[in-house]
Amino acid sequence: MDPWEALEKHVKLKLMQTTSDGGEELNSFLADCSTLVCLLPAQLDVSYLRYPAMAAMFNPSMQHLHFLCPGLRHDYHMVDHEGINFSKVSKTYAGIEAVMMMFLQALYFQENILPAVPSKLCPGVEKISLNQTRLLQHAVRRVLRLYMMMFEFLSGGHTQGRVNQAERRDKAKIDALSRPVQEERALKLSLTKVLELLNKDESFLKSFSSAKHLQCLGHHTAISPGCELTEIVLTPFTGVGLFITKLDFQNNSLAALPDDFFESFPNLVELLLARNSFTSLPSLAQCTTLVHFDVSHNRLSVLNDLEKVKDTLTTLIITDNPFGRLPENVVKCTSLEELQADNIGLVANLADICDKLQALKKLSLNFNKIEKWPTQFPVGLVELGLAGVPFVQLSETASGFSLLNFNTFIASNVMLSKIPEQERIDLYSTGTKKDPWTTMTSVSLSDLNTRLSKQKVYSQLGAGELAGGKGFPSGLPASLFQCKSLQKLNLSNHAFKTLADEVRELTSLQVLDLSHSYQLESISAELATLPLTELHLKDCPMLKTPPEEIIARGFSTIFGYLRRLRMGSVPCKRTKLMMVGLGGAGKTSLVRALTNSSFQAFLDYDENITDGIDISEWNVPVKDSTEPITYSVWDFAGQTVYYNTHQFFLSNRAVYLLLWNIRLGYEHAGLNFWLSSIACHAPLAPILVVGTHCDKVEKTRLPTEELQRRFPQISNFHYVSSYSGEIFQGVQFLHDLGSVQFFNTDFLRSQIVIYPQWIVDVMACVVTVHVGPIQNGKFLHCDMAKVWKDYPPDLHPWLLRLTEEFDLTFPLPDEAANIVPCLLPTTEPKYTWPAVDKENGFRETKMIYVFDYLPAGLFNRAQVRLHEFSTKSLMWKKGSLLNKNNHKALLLQTSDTSVVVKVQGFKPENVLFLVHEVFESLVQQSYSGVHYDFSIPCMDCQAEWSEEPCMFPASKIRRAVEMKAPFLQCDSAFHILAIPELQAIMPPDRSADFDEHLGRSVRELRDLEEAVTTNTFFLYSKKNIPSLAEENSLVHPGKIIEDLRACDIKVSFCDSPETADMETLTLSLKTSQVVMIGMSDEFVEDEQCKNLIAYTKETLHKPILLAVLGKTTKWRDTNVNILLADEVFVKLQDPSRYETKKGELVEKLKLKAGHLKKTANFPKCFISYCWANSKMAKDSGSHSAAGAVGWGDPRKIKEFLESKGISCWLDVERMGTKEGFFEDIAEGLRKAKVMVSCVSNEYADSKNCRMEFRFGVSTLRIPVILAVVGTGYKWERSEVGLMATGNDCPKVNLQYENEAGLLELFALVQDVLSKTTEDSATSETASEMRKIALQEVLELAQRKFLRHLENYSSMLDRDDFPNLLTLDLINETKVKDTVEEEEVKDEEFENEIAKLMEDKTMDQAEQEDKLQKAYDKKKQKDAAVIEKKKPHRQSKYCFKLLCEFEQGWHSVPESISLPDSIRDDEVFLKSVAPYLVRLFAILKHTNIQLSCLTTPEGEQMRNKLEEWCTKMMSEFQEEYTLMLKTVMEADTERTLGGLKRCHMANGKVLWLCEEHQSLSGSKTTERYKDQLESIASKEEEEQKPETTEPTIQESAESAEINKSPVTEDKTARSVSSRTPVRKGAKLKRQTSQACVVM
Repeated sequence: MDPWEALEKHVKLKLMQTTSDGGEELNSFLADCSTLVCLLPAQLDVSYLRYPAMAAMFNPSMQHLHFLCPGLRHDYHMVDHEGINFSKVSKTYAGIEAVMMMFLQALYFQENILPAVPSKLCPGVEKISLNQTRLLQHAVRRVLRLYMMMFEFLSGGHTQGRVNQAERRDKAKIDALSRPVQEERALKLSLTKVLELLNKDESFLKSFSSAKHLQCLGHHTAISPGCELTEIVLTPFTGVGLFITKLDFQNNSLAALPDDFFESFPNLVELLLARNSFTSLPSLAQCTTLVHFDVSHNRLSVLNDLEKVKDTLTTLIITDNPFGRLPENVVKCTSLEELQADNIGLVANLADICDKLQALKKLSLNFNKIEKWPTQFPVGLVELGLAGVPFVQLSETASGFSLLNFNTFIASNVMLSKIPEQERIDLYSTGTKKDPWTTMTSVSLSDLNTRLSKQKVYSQLGAGELAGGKGFPSGLPASLFQCKSLQKLNLSNHAFKTLADEVRELTSLQVLDLSHSYQLESISAELATLPLTELHLKDCPMLKTPPEEIIARGFSTIFGYLRRLRMGSVPCKRTKLMMVGLGGAGKTSLVRALTNSSFQAFLDYDENITDGIDISEWNVPVKDSTEPITYSVWDFAGQTVYYNTHQFFLSNRAVYLLLWNIRLGYEHAGLNFWLSSIACHAPLAPILVVGTHCDKVEKTRLPTEELQRRFPQISNFHYVSSYSGEIFQGVQFLHDLGSVQFFNTDFLRSQIVIYPQWIVDVMACVVTVHVGPIQNGKFLHCDMAKVWKDYPPDLHPWLLRLTEEFDLTFPLPDEAANIVPCLLPTTEPKYTWPAVDKENGFRETKMIYVFDYLPAGLFNRAQVRLHEFSTKSLMWKKGSLLNKNNHKALLLQTSDTSVVVKVQGFKPENVLFLVHEVFESLVQQSYSGVHYDFSIPCMDCQAEWSEEPCMFPASKIRRAVEMKAPFLQCDSAFHILAIPELQAIMPPDRSADFDEHLGRSVRELRDLEEAVTTNTFFLYSKKNIPSLAEENSLVHPGKIIEDLRACDIKVSFCDSPETADMETLTLSLKTSQVVMIGMSDEFVEDEQCKNLIAYTKETLHKPILLAVLGKTTKWRDTNVNILLADEVFVKLQDPSRYETKKGELVEKLKLKAGHLKKTANFPKCFISYCWANSKMAKDSGSHSAAGAVGWGDPRKIKEFLESKGISCWLDVERMGTKEGFFEDIAEGLRKAKVMVSCVSNEYADSKNCRMEFRFGVSTLRIPVILAVVGTGYKWERSEVGLMATGNDCPKVNLQYENEAGLLELFALVQDVLSKTTEDSATSETASEMRKIALQEVLELAQRKFLRHLENYSSMLDRDDFPNLLTLDLINETKVKDTVEEEEVKDEEFENEIAKLMEDKTMDQAEQEDKLQKAYDKKKQKDAAVIEKKKPHRQSKYCFKLLCEFEQGWHSVPESISLPDSIRDDEVFLKSVAPYLVRLFAILKHTNIQLSCLTTPEGEQMRNKLEEWCTKMMSEFQEEYTLMLKTVMEADTERTLGGLKRCHMANGKVLWLCEEHQSLSGSKTTERYKDQLESIASKEEEEQKPETTEPTIQESAESAEINKSPVTEDKTARSVSSRTPVRKGAKLKRQTSQACVVM
């Protein structure tokens, strides 16, 4: 056989083999490849394609290198570009044969290779008719095959001959997996240099998006979510539309598509148009391959020609479109597997949908009116959403619910929007007593929902007869319970009262949502038999089973409750009756009268006043019942000194009797105080206002209507006589048990106090009206024996800790004493609040809180929670001075309703936010009924050092956001502040605010970090890691890294530069300040390492420091030494001199970093503009709306200014828009001395442009000059225009031809630059201040981020789990699949292949066909054996949890492997990227040592994440929830990363590592460790009796807590009588099943 013929046969066989094995080896190689190229002859034209010659291919200088577009995922194609001469990359083919073979195969196997008209690629092709396109593709494939033959020949692969199958497979694997990878790494470095040059080539940039992201303009534009697009231009898709299989234009401002739009995309599979403003779409008739169609959140009323794609469409998402009713053509798409049609209006015939769409697996019809329910749902249904038309959520009252909110809510639902406008106003105003501008309370909001439910737009399950069908006896259709495969079910917003027992038939159900079911009273205990993982019961106000306390504890507790409920239940008729009022009102007398059979009490005027709280029982008979209602009557002392302890025992599950002495008059009877206090602590509890001594007053006056309006909880008003004690009206209320005290803190969690009187007495010993040993609020530990004289001494330390857990006291660190803030003197001590130290960069800020009612004890509890920052000598009852990290704070209660917090320091915001969190957590945990507002200062007033800046109430700012007001004006100096500016300094309440805060923090972190840290990249070879025998004679590179990090130098490293990915390495080199090279003979013997040195030195011009390693220095005799002759080196070869040299190394690194900062030439003029206003950008393929381009082009402005000698920064490569949190743009702005803003309508509409403008004007406060471009003037009335006016920005109009305007702009810029001076060198003090500021800003960023995650977590029904989760790289260079495919010996197959190869009677096509069939047959035969050999999927990623320590997060050693449910790592990374990008934006400024933060591979991973998150919305709740659920699934052993949930002294709950758990403890615990451990050990001993499962009867009896004790796993210390425990008395341990309820 002819040698060339044999070579051709060999290549064909190789291609056939790749096809036969599914291309696994090729795909494995391509997975790590980011840049693919191919060769074509430099003289390629139509003639060459007709008569290709291999001879011309052997000359490298006559070849052109062509970069391939990777498409979306390995669907490579050529781009119409002339290419570059191969000689610029290499002079020879040597060393790249294998990798080029791989590249050629990747292209060869694509269905389409060439763009439609490749006139630049192949001149003359434009003359070919369209029907010859397929022939053109075939001709190019033939050329590619010739190149493969050439490279196969050069590599010697054809000389192997015909060896047996197993040997050939083994050799192929070696070649496919090792050689191409090594060659690709070597080639990539050369390509990187070429691409840096091409990045400035306009011709290249017209074909590719950029040299960094080698995508054709079509693929780059095809994925454009969140890019603020207003129209789609087809120009970028010219010639490449046939390669586009996915279009993603989600989250833009598109209103229409061109009529011929879909004709350009014949192979479209996935179309994503969600969250735009489409009112109509072109015909889908051309989309014959469409599979996935998402057009949700638009304004569509029709779907044209949907039936044209009925055979291919499997997923249709049309949620949130005002169709009015489900489009009829939807049911014609019989191939649908997923239909999401939430909030589209009326679903007139659900039965028809279920009958015709039998392939459905996911059906979501939430928030619609549904008629004609089916008799049977599709058999394979897995997810079903049938939520009703929504109600107003009760949680809306948190920030007030106004008519504007109500109209917004109505407009958000298609069915509700049918309610006429006047009817809406009537619905709302009825609940606000005809005043439509009053905000609603929770009670009036419930009434509003009741009125709404009567509207015709509602059709709810359980609400009687349903339209178009019969009502259902159980409230739910019987057909629903036949869905055996159903896993997720949404039945929220319905009106059924019970969830029937038939729910047990849903045997696969995992997620059930019953939220906002306002009539739901109970759910079946049969739910406990299902494999549920989530049960949502939010906003179900009528729900009694399970009770709200159970629901509040999450899914596990609910599920456990239902399991026990299945065992049986008995009613429990117990509740608390709370007697409150001023001292002497007659509370004790009334209690005695109520508990006396004659309802009379005789007064004893010598009787002592109540000390604290007295507790007794009152049994009230119930008609037609043998069991009475048992009230636990709590008689609260009325003296003010006790108010600080009363707050711990006020709860919703009680009835309140508020007694007042009629003789005093209601103005002086404390009614306002007690009503406000109850409303704060127990906003849902009923109150009876009882007037006493009515026999002493002839006539009484009480404004009952006014009181009931202010306090809707008041049920009625009653009067009693102090003489007879008769009560005029009785009351019967049945509430759940309230007689057990249980506190869910680390210290008290295992202690359940059965007799509440006991804990009341403990508190009364500390806070009492009697004179005691506690003087001026100081509780000396030596006085514990006096304070608690009636309690055993060994119990005293535990009681002291008890007072700390109740925020009543806190320990002093250097003295055996506790401070009781509520007993401190009220007199304010003398202190000096210093003037602001402006010279050192200190600032002052403040926050003012105004409460409708400031409860007794709230301020003092805040003092306790902030005690770690307090100065004990400067604390009084109404104030505290705090110190934290060189920052001072003043906490001051200025009146009965207001608190002021002032902070001074370099970065005072962190301390201010810390204090705010304390107040916020206290209100949420203990004062849920408290309403307050806080005010923040005007930033411009602060910038002018005003001592009394204007204060903006948070409610006013929120209202401005609600009304979409662009700015507010301060009352003091009339400064104009943009609303986003004010939001950025407020605590982030909403998700939408968070990115503003995070962006601001990250920019500050980068500024500060650059000033105080040195970012070093360390390159060294693993060959220089000493062996065990050499560890005492050589220095370990790992020790160098550890020691540098200990000196505050940030070090990332690469220990395998010989084999590392070049693109990844160059990325790390570029981002470092200094490159440190571990110089050694072993390092320079590798060619790639030498190339890296040259690239760093000659191309990147990075500062280099040589750390000499190894035994010898022969490298100094090589050419490398000539290249590095002027570089500094530090010898680290001798371990005995290492400590001395270490200091020298640190000093040299800092000097190198300082050199970088000193010589870096940052442009002084920053040009901010919108791409739509640039004609040059438009010509390059950027989108531009009509009228956006005027005479002045921002890019031309840059050229003009630079021609005048002014260096300019301009966003040529769209830096900062890839969701890197604006760091690239922020870097340019920070270094600039002046900002030229090219303002226009488009600029003002762009979120990114507004952010740039705001950052420059408000944050950096650099001079801004306006260059007006475009053609419109609406921008003048926007936020940009108003801020420009408020800051007196000069303006030059360049909308029309104006050469003089350019000169005027130049003069303005030059004038600003002439007035600026360079920053002087920073002093040591300033440097130290920056370090402190860096720590404070980092803490603040972490605190805000964690707060955001906690808000997300609180919305989930889940078990407790750490909040901070990240993804990290497994510490391996590459994770390889260990599957060795076993070849089944088949001699028949071998002989058949040999026979076919030698048969010359067949033509080529017939031979190839038979060979392919033979390989296919063999592949099927081997499949079973191969499948059995495969292990579980391996991943190069793992999960890591972070310790939430407030002074700085850190990672834990334990890793959690990715679960097997993640089939594709890249897909998972994309799905959680929005969360991870934000997390990494903070983590990279910490010292956390994760591979994703310290290695080149980690940097590449982070860059990938940022690229995937090109344009993200502010919300990332779904992504975080997915991440959290996945990590919980993966943590099968519930290790929690070794973290533990800890209650902190400041009231927060954090997940901490073992080391920081000890730091979170109390000083008292440390002092009395032995005594407390002794108490705990005794409790364990007492807890050893055998336990048995109680019967139903036993459980019922155990509810009588004073009678039948039951021992459980976690029992608590209690007492056996209502009197305090005396010395020597033995404490009994009792619990009750009722404790579960508590």
